[in-house]
Amino acid sequence: MSDPYINPDKLDAEVISAIITRLEERANHPKFQELYLPYIDNIVASKPTAVLEIGCGTGPIIRQLECKLTKHPTTYQTKTQIHACDISQQFLSQAQTLAAKDSCIQWQLYQPQQALPYDDEQFDWIIMHTLLGHLPDPCAMLEQASQLLKPDGKIIIFDTDFLSSTFAYHNVEKGRIIDYKLMTSIAQNPDICRKLPQYIEKTGLQIIENYSANLSEVGQGDFWLSSVHGLAKLITSLNILEENEAQDWLNYQLQAHKQGHFFASTNYYTFTLSHKNKGLN
Repeated sequence: MSDPYINPDKLDAEVISAIITRLEERANHPKFQELYLPYIDNIVASKPTAVLEIGCGTGPIIRQLECKLTKHPTTYQTKTQIHACDISQQFLSQAQTLAAKDSCIQWQLYQPQQALPYDDEQFDWIIMHTLLGHLPDPCAMLEQASQLLKPDGKIIIFDTDFLSSTFAYHNVEKGRIIDYKLMTSIAQNPDICRKLPQYIEKTGLQIIENYSANLSEVGQGDFWLSSVHGLAKLITSLNILEENEAQDWLNYQLQAHKQGHFFASTNYYTFTLSHKNKGLN
């Protein structure tokens, strides 16, 4: 099964509805916000004049950024231009519906494998939030982002180390196989965080900061229990697992939560990039 994020508009209504729900639930969860709000705060503090999010999905990250900018008049007085683009018209339609009535975000549809519809060296910050793990060619996207970045601009890459993702299961060996099937079915590049240093080196960019965080739940699930429910809607629709196998896995997760022995964990990484030899200034 190929990554559903490669061409989401071709998915059936039930699947894309499940994805949209999960994107919003995930971004609004306090535990997940602890992972990405620090880089948003850094962007706001820099007083940017132009920001772009590539692969914005339903827009929760760029909406959060706009909200924080507007709450800091001294920062926002530059009238920051805020752009967001995605390959999915359905995601963008949802994003526009959820945006504030007075939002100034400029939404843009772009075609996969084609150049992004922006001028060169336009942006102070470019955000790629859980994007590169779903792309057939991450290097090509990094190269495009480099061309759109101002000489002293920065790129934020926030992504999942999918291969670290795990849910407890009654059969350890089978559980690890299911973990692998799940993660490799929802991510084109499940090892994206591990390969990023190589990709970045090839594209004339450099890492100026990186940090990681683990999001785990032990005993009972909340953030990850929501993920379980989301995955349950995708597993059989996307032919990830056989129906009986999927139901057994789902039943185990729900029962583990109820009985207080739930366990789930994933590592996330944030990279800040600049043009080579630009440093932090």
